[in-house]
Amino acid sequence: MKNILKSKYAQASTLYVILGILPSAINFLLLPLYLKYLDVSDYGLLVLINLYSGLFNVFGCLQLNIAANTQYFAKGLDKENYRKGTLYAAFFISLIMFSIFSAMGGIFFSFYKTDFSFFPLGFVGLVSTALTVWHTMIFVFLKNEYRLKELGVFSVALTILGIGFQSYFIIELQWGLAGILYGILFSKIIIMPFLLFYFRKWFLISLNNINKALKYGQMALKFSLPFLPSIILYWIQTLGDRFVLERFVSIEKVGQYAVILALLTFPQVVVNAVMNAFKPKLLQLLNEEKHLHIQKAEFLYTSFIVLSLAFVLFLGTHLHWITDNKKYIDINQYLFLGVLSILPSSMLYVHQLKIMSAEKTGDISKYAFYAFLMQFLLLFLLVPEYGISGALISFGLSGVLNYILNAIKSFTIHQYSVLTILRPAVHFITLVLAGLALIHFSLEIKIVAEIVGLCTIILLSLILRKEIQQVYSRIISSK
Repeated sequence: MKNILKSKYAQASTLYVILGILPSAINFLLLPLYLKYLDVSDYGLLVLINLYSGLFNVFGCLQLNIAANTQYFAKGLDKENYRKGTLYAAFFISLIMFSIFSAMGGIFFSFYKTDFSFFPLGFVGLVSTALTVWHTMIFVFLKNEYRLKELGVFSVALTILGIGFQSYFIIELQWGLAGILYGILFSKIIIMPFLLFYFRKWFLISLNNINKALKYGQMALKFSLPFLPSIILYWIQTLGDRFVLERFVSIEKVGQYAVILALLTFPQVVVNAVMNAFKPKLLQLLNEEKHLHIQKAEFLYTSFIVLSLAFVLFLGTHLHWITDNKKYIDINQYLFLGVLSILPSSMLYVHQLKIMSAEKTGDISKYAFYAFLMQFLLLFLLVPEYGISGALISFGLSGVLNYILNAIKSFTIHQYSVLTILRPAVHFITLVLAGLALIHFSLEIKIVAEIVGLCTIILLSLILRKEIQQVYSRIISSK
């Protein structure tokens, strides 16, 4: 076991898990700071800024990072010139897109019901996202080359600077929403010159290799462009509900909804980051029909999702420990419904992995599109009448549809046991009981339920610890 843990793959996987979690972890860790010093309406405005920044992130480099992450390992590839060609292509495309989005920002923000202009804070968010596009491209090649030390140092530096600047601007200078945006921007501005200087050789091209680098850039662009429709769809699915919600409710409600989803989606981000680190190995195990390994991994995945959501439910009912702002505390009335709504989409990962192993990824996109259509139809039907509850119901029902379609498809591809079918039902019942105890019963029963729930989390964590070691060892050592 110790030799496995010391292996290059294990170390890289561990680092990739941490890096995959970092962005969401920062937002989650800073949430108490936001709740204490940021008004609910300001949090709602942050959502509107992130909507536009997220859209730029889709088009920023036309998803060249996907090509760089895939084509780099092709046989016979001139890696040095491929890297240079892709980086330069990303640089020029991002400049063009940044100019377009800067010019169109005012028009996009005019569609909001809230009277909020693009300049200056929307522009600040756009600049930060543009720098993120560049950081991402450089980090992709660091991952490809297993340069774990540099990757770790620069990632940690970005994290520390981001938290430090935001904390200082929000607490000491009382900048509120501007403190968040300028804090993020300053951290990226400081790190970018160091990245460019440290990896300056990556950008030096001799006259003899210009044409070769350009061809590689074109090759990467040709590979990445077909991914744009699915990435756009993902942006609409993950952020579009905020846009619809803003049309029918106050900006404070948008802020409340964003806080709810920040609490609910963090466990899924963490667990998915762990699974993504082992994705190649899991696909290999599926192709070799080692179903016991996959069932163990699926058991751990679903169990941790449910345990994490139960903990979030517990945390959400005690937001008064963090803030005295009643508008934030009031979101606890939506948490039970939110947990039930997020559960179906949280359980998708293993089913989709099985479909991917059979090279049926088109079906995943098709099912996601069906779920998207259902969600947006329900949003326009339910949000005007039920507000946040309507948005959560829309999210949950579309997730149920997506889960059922993916589950049926995965069952036709790989063998399954009765436990595979029953496990989601058991988890659903567990969360229902926890939610009823924490939200609807008397104070005395709530206290008992909380104590029992926390003891259960601790006990299951100890039980799962041994299971984790076994699964981790099997996945890493599988040939």
